[in-house]
Amino acid sequence: MRSDVVWWTEEKIDFYERASRYSSFHNELAAIIEKQIDKNDSIMELGAGLGHVTESLHNSGYSIKAFDSCPAAVEHANKRAGINLITLSDAYSMKERVDVLLMLFFGSIRDRESLDYFMSLAKKRIIYVISRHKGNPYSERKDRRDEVVTLLNECKVRFSVIDTILNFDQPLKEDEVAKYFTISYGNDKIPALERTGDENYPLVFRNRKELSIFIIEKEDY
Repeated sequence: MRSDVVWWTEEKIDFYERASRYSSFHNELAAIIEKQIDKNDSIMELGAGLGHVTESLHNSGYSIKAFDSCPAAVEHANKRAGINLITLSDAYSMKERVDVLLMLFFGSIRDRESLDYFMSLAKKRIIYVISRHKGNPYSERKDRRDEVVTLLNECKVRFSVIDTILNFDQPLKEDEVAKYFTISYGNDKIPALERTGDENYPLVFRNRKELSIFIIEKEDY
């Protein structure tokens, strides 16, 4: 993430936290990741954001460190968790090496140079999670799954891919629908929303997220 771009605004944090409480998205993602790691592994998450998966893995007994470059995100995550869950740091200046590197909706493995950098931080594997932006027709971002597969094959890296769908549903108030889609997707394409019967958040956007989870092995790289 560029240092001059403020990603985690107060409003975005509120929307994101609300969706996390409303859905089981982060716990389900953490459960998938747990199958790829060992309790004895040293783990580091880069670009941890609000740290929900980091917190879930920490609470499950894993040894994990997390870093993010946004002060607002780090402060919020640490306050929510009640511990120093995330450290403020630039993910592109890391020196520490760990068994497993987590990159969850963060970073960009686009070429050999970027792959080399992240591989230099991992002793065993990288777990790289991307959103395919397919299940949500309101997102204008592209699906990069095939690009990543092509790059890893060209670099002769051993890897596997888990394709899955998890819901990250967003509860909303009547008067904040347009704001949510502007903040989250940069456009005013507003879908038909479901009624919840909840007096606090009477509307919900069913956010069906198609994910590709790359398990990139360090062996022989």
